[in-house]
Amino acid sequence: MAEIHELLDCPVSSLESAAQIQAVSPSTTLAETLKLLQQSDLGAVIVLDAGKVRGIFTERDFLRRVCGKSLDLTQERVENQMTPSPYSVNPGDPIASVLLRMHMGGFRHMLVVDEEDRLLNVVSPREIVSFLLGAYRE
Repeated sequence: MAEIHELLDCPVSSLESAAQIQAVSPSTTLAETLKLLQQSDLGAVIVLDAGKVRGIFTERDFLRRVCGKSLDLTQERVENQMTPSPYSVNPGDPIASVLLRMHMGGFRHMLVVDEEDRLLNVVSPREIVSFLLGAYRE
């Protein structure tokens, strides 16, 4: 059985892919984006433009940027309310550094992208905990 520090030194690419990753284009309306979040039971959608990450729209973005404002959700575009250029990591980054970045930034989702900024995975604490517990089940 591996020691915890050995597991945390593993690259983030060792983690299983998120069960579901939903993406929208920058021009998608908030109404469409919120419907997608609700139907997929996810906390975030990735905003992609020509296959590259442009932003992320999360439940927090909705609460902080949309709720209580007089916005027409059928007209307002997600690009105006998303978190642009979210922090991301590379597939070879150690899990420990990903956890640290998530903790320091207060992020619940971390994007794993390749050198051309194409989305490979979305990591949440759930995937990390599953990975660590999986090592102890063996």
